[in-house]
Amino acid sequence: MLHCLFTDEIYEKMQMLLPPDAAYHELRHPDAIQPDGSCARLEFCFSQRELDQLNREQKGFWETVGKALRSPRLAQAFREALRPGLERRFKERWREVEVEPMPRLVRDLCGYKIRIHPDISQKAITVQFYLPPDDSQRHLGTSFYSRETGKGFTKVKQMSFLPNTGYAFAVGDNSWHGVDQVSGGDGIRNSLMIIYYLKQ
Repeated sequence: MLHCLFTDEIYEKMQMLLPPDAAYHELRHPDAIQPDGSCARLEFCFSQRELDQLNREQKGFWETVGKALRSPRLAQAFREALRPGLERRFKERWREVEVEPMPRLVRDLCGYKIRIHPDISQKAITVQFYLPPDDSQRHLGTSFYSRETGKGFTKVKQMSFLPNTGYAFAVGDNSWHGVDQVSGGDGIRNSLMIIYYLKQ
């Protein structure tokens, strides 16, 4: 688990300057589609079109955040920290695998869930920073699982959805994870992700 990812000042600004729903777009994932056809997961991918919908203060702040999250130094830090998983997948090539960071703000609404899955093979590293305003959403963290042939899945750990925390993992055939359904009383589940995609 990642702790104290941002300074208190930066985290407070993130809370104050989160974009409005209108600046996000729906992620049409099957698990997020609701009975009325709406989608319970929204994304803000730092595109110029999305940034242009923000007020001046929001735009300047999130442009700076987006640039920082695309930093090669940050990618290298995650690469080194996740070496065992990357080495398991890519063997001696783990240092040379080229990745492209794709940061995004994610907003999960009532009804959102995602079944146990390992992430698609086009991803090399998944990072998620939790952005709750307080400790009341602790129970909404991502769960990680092990899988045994013929025995299904066993929950190994559930992250606590706490302010200024998060996780990162190397995507592989053993990176099983999922999220339980968000209920009406849970509030909005805000987070910040970086997906490191393999360069083609």
